[in-house]
Amino acid sequence: LAATSVLGGLTEATFLVLVTRSAFAITAGQDTMGTLARHTVTVPTALFLMLALVLFRVFMSVVSNWYAASLAAEISTTLRRDLAVGFLRANWSVQQSAPAGRLQELVSSYSGSGSVLLSSFTSGLASACSLAAMLALAVGVDPTGSLIAVGAVGALGSLLRPVRRSLQRQARRVTDDGMS
Repeated sequence: LAATSVLGGLTEATFLVLVTRSAFAITAGQDTMGTLARHTVTVPTALFLMLALVLFRVFMSVVSNWYAASLAAEISTTLRRDLAVGFLRANWSVQQSAPAGRLQELVSSYSGSGSVLLSSFTSGLASACSLAAMLALAVGVDPTGSLIAVGAVGALGSLLRPVRRSLQRQARRVTDDGMS
């Protein structure tokens, strides 16, 4: 998942660089343009490369989403099976003391929560890897501008810290209320 996200991020960043440089070349009336690492290509070749990059990015997204969905389905299935087996292996008095429908509630809501948690984690991992790949390519293209962008992201993250803490406290309260 991380590999497809990094490759997708690099592909997307490369595409954006090529689009920008192609636009400048077309606007200036040039037939050739510089790409990455001081390579020069014609504008039609760059357009073909951009099409290939878009197709590759779509392929990486499909692979990444398929893998994330497979993981979520596997986690959901495993949690449901483990909960059902645990309940059925419990002694009769424990089974009888459980409220009616408790097993069904646990199997559906707990496995659903586990699946949502995994989906959130994989989405965050994919986004972080993609961002890291884009920033790495940005440093190669324009180190000064990249450092400014990294500083702005860090400042924004610091400003959002109180909001994140408040959301975590509220989530803990909701979780504690739901488990009792």
